[in-house]
Amino acid sequence: MADQHPALTLAGQHVTGSHNTTPAAGAGRYIVGDWSHIFADDGPATDVRIVFDTNSRRLVAMQIHTHRGYVDAGRAQLADVQDSLLTANAHVIESPVVEGFHLAAEMPDWSASERRNAAIVQFEREIAFSKVQHGQLIETLVFELEAGSDEATDEFRWDVVDSAKSNLGTAAANASTDDAADQEAAIANAEAWVADRIANGSLADIVATSIALGSADETQATVFDLLAAPAPTAAP
Repeated sequence: MADQHPALTLAGQHVTGSHNTTPAAGAGRYIVGDWSHIFADDGPATDVRIVFDTNSRRLVAMQIHTHRGYVDAGRAQLADVQDSLLTANAHVIESPVVEGFHLAAEMPDWSASERRNAAIVQFEREIAFSKVQHGQLIETLVFELEAGSDEATDEFRWDVVDSAKSNLGTAAANASTDDAADQEAAIANAEAWVADRIANGSLADIVATSIALGSADETQATVFDLLAAPAPTAAP
């Protein structure tokens, strides 16, 4: 394990990194390194690894360390850390090597888009294709769901989310290596991706995901069956 600086407490987070502060040949655009961030007031510090683009002055990649390994951060988490870097810890951006980060001309392997799990990339494409191919049906089903009961809409949303986590998790593990730790990390990444992109998405995202998981006919039948079901009666 590389030597690390003592933790520097900075507005609820600290920086760790290698003692080697010499930039690599051709380095300059990307600030790469480890960071510890508190996402909630009085919450625990969470270890993350980040890539900050000095040209656009934004965080372009971040992974969170979990018991399953590193998993991709969600959009809200990435935005939270970016805000911390640009406001409370702007000196890190101004003097990254001094603060224990290193500079790189290229994005690190772990952050490169081509290194993303193939199953997640494929599922993302299938959802986008569903929106193009079945746009009118999706609009109709969204209208029907919004006109129906909140209970039916919630049931549909969480059934789709649960199915997406299960199916994508299995596909991601199969697309990973034979190493058990890599497969666990792939499952965690898939579940985190569904939670961020699908669970928190619009009804159109939910319907498109349902179609990608099955078919347009199955999704339409499921929605109308849910809407036609009698509302549960309250217990006396």
